[in-house]
Amino acid sequence: MVIKRYLKTVNSKTKFNIFTGMTLEIIEGIKSDKYDIGFCSLLENETNLEFIPILTQELVLVVNKQHPLAKEKLIHIKDIQGYSLITYRETLPIGKTIMKILKADGLNADYSFDDEVTLGGMVSSMDVVAIAARTSFLRQFNNLKLIKLDIPSNSRIIYMCYRKNTYHTRPVEIFIDYIMQMQKLKTSN
Repeated sequence: MVIKRYLKTVNSKTKFNIFTGMTLEIIEGIKSDKYDIGFCSLLENETNLEFIPILTQELVLVVNKQHPLAKEKLIHIKDIQGYSLITYRETLPIGKTIMKILKADGLNADYSFDDEVTLGGMVSSMDVVAIAARTSFLRQFNNLKLIKLDIPSNSRIIYMCYRKNTYHTRPVEIFIDYIMQMQKLKTSN
């Protein structure tokens, strides 16, 4: 959507090469000059990278439609005590975020998974619940229910990331500025 708007309002001749990946892959791609810009989680101690907060991504409880919690519209974190809970690896930024949330309420989880596809597959085929980011990857499972959690909506932040103090082509600079201007407009409304 943002790229489409950029092409329409700023420069219709700009060419974008779009890749998808997880935060650690994106960061490595930026550091190795494979990518100019990435959208990912914040990775601490990356002093040569700039991280600009762009948007929040909702974290939800994922259950299969037969699960006792499937009838709920909102779940309090403490209410998942006693259920077999899975989520992202604790080595991933999103896993660290979820671990902080769970530890604050004394909850444990199996921190073994890399992405929403794997989490969705596990929940759809096993008697487990998951905390995951609400992404389009979960839509491929028709037997899942995503339930709102009572956690702050800004628990998961997506950042625009790029290398500091390095040469960027003019189109890259213009796109970075455009994204930052869009963010300023969004936060002032």
